Amino acid sequence: MSGRNKRKNSLMTGKDIEQSKPGGGGNWWETANMQTTPNDFSTSRLNFDNGNSNEPKKKKRSNDPKTSRQPERFADSDSGEKENSKSEEEKENKPVLINLDAKSPPIWTFGVLIVYLAVLGGAFYQYGQVPKMSENPMFGPSQEVLLLMGAKQASVILAGSWWRFFTSMFLHSGAIHLVIILIFAIFTSRVERDTGFWRAFFVFLVSGMYGTILSCLLVPELISCGASGAIFGYIGLLFADLFAGWRSNPKKGRDLGILVGLTVVGIILGLTPFIDNFNNIGGFIMGLLFALMLLPNLSFGSCERMCHGFISFLAFPAMTFIFCVCLVGFYRSIDNVKWCPFCQRITCLNFGRNWCTQNSDTTPNQTTINWMDNYTV
Repeated sequence: MSGRNKRKNSLMTGKDIEQSKPGGGGNWWETANMQTTPNDFSTSRLNFDNGNSNEPKKKKRSNDPKTSRQPERFADSDSGEKENSKSEEEKENKPVLINLDAKSPPIWTFGVLIVYLAVLGGAFYQYGQVPKMSENPMFGPSQEVLLLMGAKQASVILAGSWWRFFTSMFLHSGAIHLVIILIFAIFTSRVERDTGFWRAFFVFLVSGMYGTILSCLLVPELISCGASGAIFGYIGLLFADLFAGWRSNPKKGRDLGILVGLTVVGIILGLTPFIDNFNNIGGFIMGLLFALMLLPNLSFGSCERMCHGFISFLAFPAMTFIFCVCLVGFYRSIDNVKWCPFCQRITCLNFGRNWCTQNSDTTPNQTTINWMDNYTV
């Protein structure tokens, strides 16, 4: 009985469906198939949307311009967000490269020339007469005036004038010396353009100081001054930069010729009075060590990167060690004649005049006493 009742209920359900269907006709299972078929369902939905119920929606859209523009605005915003996300992904995926063409103005390299002119002008004013080539081949004041203005001499520094480590690099022996330094500054200004103001400043300062310390250690009796040690620090850095990028530099021959020419001219000038070759050598060494820390790592292999990082890590301790050893050796008054008897010949030659022996005839203490008695600040 229960099975028959269920069958009757199902038949009644089919009849109800068949009767409730507008337009009648057909069996109930056909009606059920029509309702459950996806294609017929979608078609009926499209027909419902395109029927009479679509008219009030059109009126509402036409009456409300904001709602009619809303889908377009949302579509534009979606497309804009997609474009922004794509551009951000592209930026993240792009390799980060160093812009080697971005240059820094050489403010320090040429700005310090004003200091050179001011100090040399004060030396000429203190000298008070026309320079004599027999006394100073660089067309400048006498050695007493140079000492008064802050030139380097080991005995004066040991007496307490430690500030001459700084002042000697801003004082030049004469007008010819200053013009030569200006020419060197033009060719080496690329250091500040490529590395920036502060790095160029520290290379200049440390190279000049170490050159003065090395000169005091090896040739303490000579009077010297000038920024040649600091300039040679720039030259050493440029040499390291040239050889590091030798393969990718299309003008490597020209750059090498310029640097070699500057080095040769600087060594020749170092053989004249008041310009010291050991100052140049010390500055060059510091420039090479600075290059190991400042130059970018352009290698792509893992082994090359590790080697470059290791060398860069050791450059600063090596620089500090060399600097401190020379400074301590100078203040302990190590006798340089025993282990460097030829140092005097390397740094000064007489070129037909008695320029170098003029300074060596008198001891440093006598020279200091003479200019202190004759000149007053």
